[in-house]
Amino acid sequence: MGRRVSKPKISVIIPVFNKKEYVESCINSLFQKEYENLEVICVNDVSGDGSHSILHTCSRNDFRVRVFSHKVNSGASVARNTGISLQIEYNFIVKYELNGAVRSIYKKYRYIP
Repeated sequence: MGRRVSKPKISVIIPVFNKKEYVESCINSLFQKEYENLEVICVNDVSGDGSHSILHTCSRNDFRVRVFSHKVNSGASVARNTGISLQIEYNFIVKYELNGAVRSIYKKYRYIP
């Protein structure tokens, strides 16, 4: 019998600020992949355009989506760092932009070039 190799756990961090037209399609695009061992951490940076409601709908529809909201707008870098601090058990961290661009990949807080 062959040994079953588990796929590494991946956290995807998405900072969100006033981009309601992209939020749902961005999250859905991640789950269209066949890779299931991931979590999506969305950090709402005090959006005023309805992004917050869309994020919470996505989190209700899929347990892998977690939403955190800042109380004061702090910018994308702080939102990303908040997401990283919320990540607990996953092996890789992917910083993802709403347009689908991967900013960087980290393994246990160490940059992977």
